[in-house]
Amino acid sequence: MYARVVTFPGLRDRTRNRGGARFREKVLPVARAQAGFAGAYVLVDPRAGGRVLGITLWESEQAARLAGKVLDPLLAEAVHEPAAPPPVAELYEVVEQG
Repeated sequence: MYARVVTFPGLRDRTRNRGGARFREKVLPVARAQAGFAGAYVLVDPRAGGRVLGITLWESEQAARLAGKVLDPLLAEAVHEPAAPPPVAELYEVVEQG
């Protein structure tokens, strides 16, 4: 299994809430339509200035990479603070699961 982890640094509450709604309405349906989709999480760390992690899980590395080609353009439309760095997507292999 593989995880695509997208980091959105420093989102304020209002922007973070819009981002959560946008994830449910726009990103999640697109992700679910991709072959190999295995789940998703959105994590928020209020102690880190509201940093948000979007995690999508994929059955294989190939599925994760192909989904990235469809999902990455949505990052360009992501709501983030004007002064904040753009979101960053990374791919991880899931080596343990409980």
